[in-house]
Amino acid sequence: MAHWVFFIVDSSAPLTYLSTQASELLGIPEDIPTPVKIAGHHHTVFMSPHKSHFSNLNILGVDFCNAYHVNTWRDYRNQKAKLYFGRQ
Repeated sequence: MAHWVFFIVDSSAPLTYLSTQASELLGIPEDIPTPVKIAGHHHTVFMSPHKSHFSNLNILGVDFCNAYHVNTWRDYRNQKAKLYFGRQ
C-alpha cells in the first residue's frame, strides 16, 4: 500500500530516515535497514532513533540524493524549490 510521506532534504545527513510515526505506520523496525520506494525509486531507509533530535522528521539523506542523482533548484525570492532526478 502506498503512502504520501513528506521529507526534509538534509545535505548533511548521510542516511535516509523515516520518523518513528511513519516507520510504525509502515512496519519498519528500529535498527534494521528496510527497502522502500521513494518517488518511484527503490531505496533502503532507517527508522529515526527514538531518542534522537530528529525522531519526528522524515529525512532524505545524501545516500538517496547520490544514488538517484538528485539536483535541487531554489528560488529564494519567490520561496520555491524543486528536486530533479537523474543526470542534468
